[in-house]
Amino acid sequence: GVGQPAFSADSSVLVCGVPLISEGYVNVWEVSGGDGKFTLQHVLRPHWKVRAGRAVGRGHTSISADYITVAASAPAAAAEAEAATRTGVVVVWKKVMGEYVQHQVLRPRGGGQIGDGLGESGVYMSEDGRILACAAPFTRVGGYANSGVVHVWVEV
Repeated sequence: GVGQPAFSADSSVLVCGVPLISEGYVNVWEVSGGDGKFTLQHVLRPHWKVRAGRAVGRGHTSISADYITVAASAPAAAAEAEAATRTGVVVVWKKVMGEYVQHQVLRPRGGGQIGDGLGESGVYMSEDGRILACAAPFTRVGGYANSGVVHVWVEV
């Protein structure tokens, strides 16, 4: 992937964004057996289409310690209905009965600004997967371009 991959706390699960195919996706690899080799177990896709180059996984990925929550950023994307904003989004998946399902799409508070780059600098998740922090490094603050902000979501 283009963005940064992430390991679970015990290093037995690896998540990695693959943004170069249509809307992008996130691969979830797990150690299988006693040989220590990783095997692809899940392919996570967002529920919307984005233009090439704005795909999920272009930014960063994160996984909770218990492997239940996975997040991936798309710094130049927006959901289909907001395609002109390009503020960036973070997609969150939760594992339910052994399969990951899209849980929510996180956007900058107040709608953000064009080109905020949400997730460009990383997506950081608490061990229990309940708190997520993500920078939008290009946000204009107080009239100053590229000042940047950090968004924090609780109970994701």
